[in-house]
Amino acid sequence: MMNQQQQEQPTNETNVNDQQLPIDVGIEATTLPLYDSKKQLINCSEELFKNIKNYITSEIELTLEDYKLLETMNNCTMEKFQGMTQIAQQIQEENRDLNNRYQQLLPKLEIIDKLDRKVTRLETMAYAIDAYSKRLEKQYKLLEKGLNDHHQQQQQNQQSN
Repeated sequence: MMNQQQQEQPTNETNVNDQQLPIDVGIEATTLPLYDSKKQLINCSEELFKNIKNYITSEIELTLEDYKLLETMNNCTMEKFQGMTQIAQQIQEENRDLNNRYQQLLPKLEIIDKLDRKVTRLETMAYAIDAYSKRLEKQYKLLEKGLNDHHQQQQQNQQSN
């Protein structure tokens, strides 16, 4: 019975060509499979390397896809910036054109401002003349009324005499 227990318990050694080799990988021996033959070890190693190759290949492909996506995004961004650059250049040209037009209109605008100031002064003078003429009219009416009153008084005096 003791022999069976010893056989069932995993050991920290492996048979390779009927030799007992110690395995020291820093983990418990119970987690390591026991290999009975060199062929089985080679098959497992080949499968391990195949899986590692597949993993690395998929990681590289994923990285390549990321780079392709970044390249596409960069191209889209570059196209947008080129469009924005063209728009900015058009705006700059139009702004330059507007500034030139403004410079051409500036002397005419100054003439308009002078005319406006003169019209404002004329308007002020017209109001002053209107007010003066109204005062003169009032005085004239008062004088006329005074003369009329004076003539009526003289006529009454003449009639009474």
